[in-house]
Amino acid sequence: LTNFKTIQSRIKRMKDIETMAEDGTFEVLPKKEVLQLKKELEKLQKNLGGIRDMKKLPDAIFIVDPKKERICVQEAHTL
Repeated sequence: LTNFKTIQSRIKRMKDIETMAEDGTFEVLPKKEVLQLKKELEKLQKNLGGIRDMKKLPDAIFIVDPKKERICVQEAHTL
């Protein structure tokens, strides 16, 4: 939550790589670079795929176990 700007930049990077794959940029790049970009894209999709369309911080969060998720509670209080 507190590093939302960083997360937004990583989401933008993920969308940029997806655009490169769709518009044919991968065909003109060296094979090694394409493999690195695909690996980076897989990692970004795994970690950020669920929040890729989130434009702003959420208005509310649901915490099931406040003891286990105490860092999340602290960040929510910060914001």
